[in-house]
Amino acid sequence: MSANSQRSLGQKIVWIVVTTFVALIVLAVVLAAAGGGFLGYSELQRSLNSINTQVDANRQNIAALRDLVDSEFSASSPQEQQRELVALQAEVATLEADLSRQAADAQAERRVQTEQLAALEGDLATAVVHNQVSDDALSQALIALQTDQNELISQVDEMGGDVDRLQADLTKTSMMVAELDTAVNETFLTPDELQRTLALFRAWQIIARARLHLLDDNTGLARGDVEESLRTIDYLISTSADTAEEEALRVIQTRLALAFSNLADQPQQAVNDLESAWSEMDNLLFTIVFPDIDVEAVVDEAQVTATVEVTAVAPTPEPTAAATPSP
Repeated sequence: MSANSQRSLGQKIVWIVVTTFVALIVLAVVLAAAGGGFLGYSELQRSLNSINTQVDANRQNIAALRDLVDSEFSASSPQEQQRELVALQAEVATLEADLSRQAADAQAERRVQTEQLAALEGDLATAVVHNQVSDDALSQALIALQTDQNELISQVDEMGGDVDRLQADLTKTSMMVAELDTAVNETFLTPDELQRTLALFRAWQIIARARLHLLDDNTGLARGDVEESLRTIDYLISTSADTAEEEALRVIQTRLALAFSNLADQPQQAVNDLESAWSEMDNLLFTIVFPDIDVEAVVDEAQVTATVEVTAVAPTPEPTAAATPSP
């Protein structure tokens, strides 16, 4: 496995960005050096053209002076021509001195510009060589970059497959959670239903306790339990949403009211009323806790089973031994 393949995804991305940035900087330096050399060469050429123009102008001036001297010589006397010739010769000498000085300056300027041009050519050659090296390095970097890009694309494709699998697993998990939530909602009671069921159990317990108090001739405690059970039944009737349940609760309420009215004068009748109320409450609780069970079918099946078992285990009569006559 190569070093590039061993690097992590983050390191590869950082290396790609750094390599691209360095390549852009090297390319900018090379372009700047080439542009500077071209501008220097253009400036040198312009200076040389300016000097050549000045030399040509001076030559034209000298030619014009010579023509003027010749014309003056032809038009004036020998003495005047001699004086003018001396003056013109002095002026020519001055112009020639200026021309020589300008030529020397131009030569020096040309020499300086030639040196500068040679230096620029050297810099340009160095820049070209460096550019060639940079191009080679850039080509290698681009090849490595393409390799890393292909590896990155491959890794992204693999990660995409992992993401798809995770998405499928998440969808399946969400469906399972939804099914579990539905099952929980169908299995367990809501808080209101649970509170009503507890209230029913509480009323059933209080009615049974009232029966015990009344059997112990403790009328005071029995009265308190009957009153509490009546308040609980009233609460259950007021919050009931089932017609059959409400009817059963009203029957229990009537039995408890009769038991309450008979506590003082007819305690035995009150015991019977409490027994009836407790039986109705027991049937109501069984219906609420086990709504899908047919009580009558269960009772009939139990009776049939009991009859069959009794028939199966009925004892057969044993034969009695014959009496032996005494001697």
